[in-house]
Amino acid sequence: MHDFDAACTPQAKRLAIDRTTHAFHYSLYAQPDLPTRPAGVNLIEGKLTDVVQFLDELSGIENPPAIQQTDAERRAHFTAFPHPASCLLPPAFPLVAICVRTRINEINDLIAAECEQLTGGRPDAEGVAMCRTVEHIHRAAYVRTGLRRIAQAPTFADLLDGLHQTALDLDDFRVDTLYLSGRFPMARQEAAVLVADALPYRANVAAPRHRLLLVAQRRTFWLGEILAEASQSYAPHLGKPHHVSSSLEARIARALVNLVAPPARTLIDPCCGAGSILLEAAALGLTAYGADRNPKMAHMAQRNLLYFAYPPRVVCADARVWAQTADALVTDVPYGRQLESAEEDLPAILANGARLAPLAVYVAGSDITSQLAAAGYGDIEVLRLVKPNGFTRYVHRARVTET
Repeated sequence: MHDFDAACTPQAKRLAIDRTTHAFHYSLYAQPDLPTRPAGVNLIEGKLTDVVQFLDELSGIENPPAIQQTDAERRAHFTAFPHPASCLLPPAFPLVAICVRTRINEINDLIAAECEQLTGGRPDAEGVAMCRTVEHIHRAAYVRTGLRRIAQAPTFADLLDGLHQTALDLDDFRVDTLYLSGRFPMARQEAAVLVADALPYRANVAAPRHRLLLVAQRRTFWLGEILAEASQSYAPHLGKPHHVSSSLEARIARALVNLVAPPARTLIDPCCGAGSILLEAAALGLTAYGADRNPKMAHMAQRNLLYFAYPPRVVCADARVWAQTADALVTDVPYGRQLESAEEDLPAILANGARLAPLAVYVAGSDITSQLAAAGYGDIEVLRLVKPNGFTRYVHRARVTET
């Protein structure tokens, strides 16, 4: 705050406020594990005229006549048009998430749903989403990076020109590259060097404080600072000691859990099998409960959870009558060869599930939308997962309809 105390003009004070805000955000990024540390956002709520007045008063000094006239013209412009009662000023630098993209469109549907749940933004065809938060990206299965976008231009040359004019604290930076579409007519290292040369800051490849990413899309180029990355904490679960051929892949199981959490803090899987979904829920800090009416499968799930030092909250119980409640239900229901009477049992499983949790994700071998509706679910979203061998799973996300 020394710069603020020493500032003698409104402009100097406003710049000092901006520097202090960015310094605070960088300290959050550099020391994310400090306890009881508040989170900061660049949002001011209220009527636009009130916000402008607040910023003027914050500078502490009466503006000179020329600035007063400009302010008056600006206020007149805004009051000439209708505005909502409250106005949220967006962050100075938009938040962006980058997702994994595959050649299988059906997997991309699940990826998009996970991204929207974790970040508030839905990715475009190249896997890029404008989002509200990057706070939850570390837990993602398919969202790999969260950034704040610093500069953007339609051509690489225009981007380089714009970088010369940036006014940020980016000393000790490193530039990496990501080409999302087509071929870029330049080697990645050469492009990174050109970006580094265009930035008026000190580079530090070995120990950067700011990790920058040059992103080349089909019709635009942009530079962002990496704020969050997926930890891939699902990867160790690929080595779970007990599994069967029908077990969900760890990465898909993680994405399914992310469809409900946040906001869910407790989760049940009434057809848990070997525990793939329970492993991912436990890894994310949820209190997870599982059940399977096959004692062998329930035992396998317990052993897998214990192997990774997670609480083995698994019982041998029938999903049609199990009574454990939770914030959300995520399960891969029996189908195909898993259970000869799967179709007969499904209505009872769904009806009981609707009593146990208000939010649910059901994986099935066919579209069970009509059965979910009959069990009391609404807002049903269906995502298809097609494996390379052609086998298709249907992911249903639904909420219990209030009666």
